[in-house]
Amino acid sequence: MGMRNEPVARWIKDQSGGRTRLVFLGRLWADPAHFDLVITTPQYRVPDRPNVLRNALPLHPLTPERLETARAHWAPKLAHLPRPYLTLNIGGPSGPYAFGARASARLLRDTMALAQARGASLLISSSARTPPEAIAAFAAQTDVPMQLYRFRPNDPENPYLGFLAIADEIIVTADSISMLSEAYATGKPVHMFDLGAGTLSMRHDALVAIGERAQARALARHDPDRPDLSLGALAYRALMRWGWKHLSRDISQMHLRLARSGRMTWLGEPVRPASDTPPPTDMARALDRINALMCRS
Repeated sequence: MGMRNEPVARWIKDQSGGRTRLVFLGRLWADPAHFDLVITTPQYRVPDRPNVLRNALPLHPLTPERLETARAHWAPKLAHLPRPYLTLNIGGPSGPYAFGARASARLLRDTMALAQARGASLLISSSARTPPEAIAAFAAQTDVPMQLYRFRPNDPENPYLGFLAIADEIIVTADSISMLSEAYATGKPVHMFDLGAGTLSMRHDALVAIGERAQARALARHDPDRPDLSLGALAYRALMRWGWKHLSRDISQMHLRLARSGRMTWLGEPVRPASDTPPPTDMARALDRINALMCRS
């Protein structure tokens, strides 16, 4: 992984006389032809090649065993809260998407609407990037039973996995593809929260990228909400539009594929039914390709 590692890995392969096999993960900077296998996701816009494996979501370390361990640890600690449990994982500003007071207010509004419709308790986990406005908005609410975790670095009692494990439904702010991937691994219904609004929404960007501009305009026209704005987010949008594609990523393409495949839904839209069996993992696909590359059965 990483731009600095690319020339080092290629040098090692040259010194080995071609016996080394190179597998690259994530954002690729060089031509895919330099590697035996590239394992990536749509957000990085790597060109289609026979040696490119484009997974639906990033690889992650969650397994049914880890989730069961977390569930056993946290279920007794949260037994005072009535079920069902609605878990909310909050990220932060990301690339072209600002996350300020307006997004925080919409997240509170839409999360509370779903929690009250379900008669659910909220299990809220923040991250290192979560803006103070989002934490304050939920800390002030008293209408729904809630357990709110404020992120602390290297905290052994971080309940993130536990909240995922015991959730009945999960909301994830869609800035974090990793958190979306981990939520999907639970097999629970997952709602994506759109940080933007109108012409600056994640849904609008995804539709424009694939040429569905009429649908994008209709979406923006009927969106009553206003987006947060920041110079950093606007500069990133300019880089995505006019800069070299390798310098930016387009996470809206991930959202589009997740929604259209039925893996997830946008918060406020009808949810897909929960699965009784764990979803297929991209890790298994990646390992199969690596084993084939190394001539292993």
